[in-house]
Amino acid sequence: MVKLMRLVLLVTAILIFNSAVWARIYDPGNGRFLQEDPIGFEGGDVNLFAYTENNPVNYTDPWGLYSENPFAFFYDLDNFAIGTSNFSAGYGDALTSLFGFFDTSLTEQTREELGINWNADECGGFFRAGRIGAYSWAAITSGAVGARLVGWQTRVGLHGPHHQFGRFGRLSHLQLNYWKNGISKSGRAIRFPLPWR
Repeated sequence: MVKLMRLVLLVTAILIFNSAVWARIYDPGNGRFLQEDPIGFEGGDVNLFAYTENNPVNYTDPWGLYSENPFAFFYDLDNFAIGTSNFSAGYGDALTSLFGFFDTSLTEQTREELGINWNADECGGFFRAGRIGAYSWAAITSGAVGARLVGWQTRVGLHGPHHQFGRFGRLSHLQLNYWKNGISKSGRAIRFPLPWR
């Protein structure tokens, strides 16, 4: 009985050393870190032992700027302004680097010159969504221009939730229709779900 009790105590006292969070030790039993935040009150919280709203399982903060839920970044209304800024930075970086042709984008160089490059969270979901949005826009528009040159017609539009997207159900979506002029039943559609709409 005593040995079993000792085992239970050992299991609940496991500490997690996480180098991704500034080498702080997290105690899951207490649900908090054992060391203070290395940036002190600059973290925006009076609790110096907090990290990502005391929820490191669901939130991340790789750059120490703010908490971010990588799985639900579109629904995080508290960080809407930050998310919009990061989305714009990602979109602009993709466009001004000519979609990855250059290593550094013009917007990134401008942020660097102004001393505000730390504001863009390049690991965040909004930044990645901005880049994906720019790449998608480029693919759709360049594909549409190329298709017209060889006799195809295209149409892009936002649609309401009338198509099924697997287990996600009916969602609003961006739809690209294309067809060969004068040939019946040549039409096809590509749909991109927009779960946040």
